[in-house]
Amino acid sequence: MKDFIPFRGAINFDDAIRAEKAIFHKTSWSKSGRLAIAILGILTILYMAVQFSFLATLAFVAISAALLWIVMIDAKKTQRRNFEKRRIDGKGILSEDHIELQTSSQQTKLLWSTFKNVQELDGLLILIEDDEHRLAFAPYMFVTHDDWVDCKKLIHEKMETIQPGDTPNTHSPSAQGVGGR
Repeated sequence: MKDFIPFRGAINFDDAIRAEKAIFHKTSWSKSGRLAIAILGILTILYMAVQFSFLATLAFVAISAALLWIVMIDAKKTQRRNFEKRRIDGKGILSEDHIELQTSSQQTKLLWSTFKNVQELDGLLILIEDDEHRLAFAPYMFVTHDDWVDCKKLIHEKMETIQPGDTPNTHSPSAQGVGGR
């Protein structure tokens, strides 16, 4: 393995959503939210079926479903726009001692002890510091496939050596977003 493994860019929106769902087991709607909407929908349909004709009720359900679909699509677009605004592209290196992140205005070194856990998804490797700070890597961030393989190997080796209770170093908040952090 090389002395350091270079990477560039950050994970994309779809990978960030996939990582967030895997780490926090998030769904678009909570169970109680889905149940409340289902009950409200059923009660509304029953009320309309009694008060109005079947066709009026059917039209109401179709229009409501279409509006809900449009709202969900718009929410996804807004979420993507916000992600792109917050994301800080940069480059960096992984070494035996640390991970170095560099943007146009900031350079930050993170010791391996900064991270508490690692999670691997299909095609993603996520270093977890806490609920707010994560650093994710994907194959497209590396120049060669061998660099990606070396990255996975190094991260797994380093995370095996981290002892619970190791004191993490401090890091600059301006480095958040680099590599999906």
